Amino acid sequence: MSGALPAIPDLHDAVLERITVDWSRKLVRIIVTAVPGGLVMISAKGFRAIDVPPREPWGASDFVNGVVVNELEDSGISIVVEMQSGDRIELICDRFAVTHPR
Repeated sequence: MSGALPAIPDLHDAVLERITVDWSRKLVRIIVTAVPGGLVMISAKGFRAIDVPPREPWGASDFVNGVVVNELEDSGISIVVEMQSGDRIELICDRFAVTHPR
């Protein structure tokens, strides 16, 4: 993959609001409320895989600990949202965008 990946703001302590999957369009949206900053949406296009394990090994929490994005060798992109519950939401996609919906 060439070119810079979109920047993801610091989402530590953001609240995970929802994750939507549009199967036919191969689109995943992760929506959080950042403080400060308001709503932030990560739109992952051409998703290949998603894992959303609500195991809560560190205890219940809907707060984000951090987000890590990496390019993969097969030209895909890995997005990992680590929750303060200890869960890791893992997503593989072709490309993504970050927006601030109102």
